[in-house]
Amino acid sequence: MILHDAGFGFGLPGGGAEAYCELLSTINLHLDNAIIKVALGKEEGVGVVTLEGSKIPIARTIYDKHITEGLRELCKDFKADLIHANILNAHYPLIVSRISRSLGLPLIVTVHSWAYLCPTAWNVMLPEPVPCAVSSMNRRCLKCMMFREGSRRSQLTAAVKMLHGTYALQLLLKGASCVISPSAFFAKRLYERLGIRAYHIPNPVNPLLLREEPRSEGDSSVVFVGRLEFEKGVHLLPCLAKIINPINVHVLGRGRLEELLLQGRFPNLFYHGFVTEHEKLDLIRKTSVMIIPSVWCDMFPTTVFEAFALGKPVVAFDLGGPKEMIEASGGGLLAKPFDIENFAEKVTYLVENPTEARKMGLMGRRWIEKNLHPDCFAESLAKVYEYAMISGK
Repeated sequence: MILHDAGFGFGLPGGGAEAYCELLSTINLHLDNAIIKVALGKEEGVGVVTLEGSKIPIARTIYDKHITEGLRELCKDFKADLIHANILNAHYPLIVSRISRSLGLPLIVTVHSWAYLCPTAWNVMLPEPVPCAVSSMNRRCLKCMMFREGSRRSQLTAAVKMLHGTYALQLLLKGASCVISPSAFFAKRLYERLGIRAYHIPNPVNPLLLREEPRSEGDSSVVFVGRLEFEKGVHLLPCLAKIINPINVHVLGRGRLEELLLQGRFPNLFYHGFVTEHEKLDLIRKTSVMIIPSVWCDMFPTTVFEAFALGKPVVAFDLGGPKEMIEASGGGLLAKPFDIENFAEKVTYLVENPTEARKMGLMGRRWIEKNLHPDCFAESLAKVYEYAMISGK
């Protein structure tokens, strides 16, 4: 059983955890494993069983009769041997753990967020922000949670929800037979804080991306792709555009900071809004550098390997998943967190040195071909499943 509470990303080259679950389904079929795809609380299309939960929040968290009985019956009817859960919502961990335990089914959990260790899911100290050096949750975390919520009226309620979310997700990990982390750094922190050993298995790249020919030449512009939110560093883009002018900055995506990009103060900042997958990849091909100014710990951002697949180098802050991927591949440059001047220097260097940019972009491409190919993931996944089936829980 492949279980997710955010859906399945049908046919998308990128797409985060949703695309991961869809690829996970395809890879399992290639391993000759029969699968059943289950979405919790999210209506899905053909081939996915949707279990809608109770409308009462506390029931969804403690005992949701419909989801509990629905999962139990699905496991029995389908004769499931194993549950592979991909959960980000605190409503479901307790229910899934109970089902796994009561039916004696091994439980695999793939981690898609720092929310398993950090209540804000950022792993960055706010409001500064600075990389987090806290070894375990304490009173300092409350300050981060208060800032993360923003609204004074609901800060305390939001903080309680964040703490509960991390607690619930940790219970899920403690009840799992095996944990998979796409981030080596997260796996290390997980062992240090909770004593849980995780398998470090990087997320697979969609084979559709590997069919793309890397195009190292660009038009000396840079591109940002993602949600237009504070954690993605979108608030830094106007400042970056000002510093690196006349280098053009293309921005793709939707989010709450859209208005910031529509003010038209900088002639070299171009906002494209939401675009199709084809349009997105075409624009990345035309540019020279992918920029990822995230001010939080992205776990394993798909935008990095989208850039690498197309032979484009990446500039990011020295933090989280982008840091791991760039260091492992040599496919870009890292800037000091969260120094936008230093970030701009790295971007300008690559634009003004196309030979070096081309070399880094191709190194990134070779790295994903070698390390993120679905065949590599399938081999590692099969070993985890085999161990889980033998050891049980």
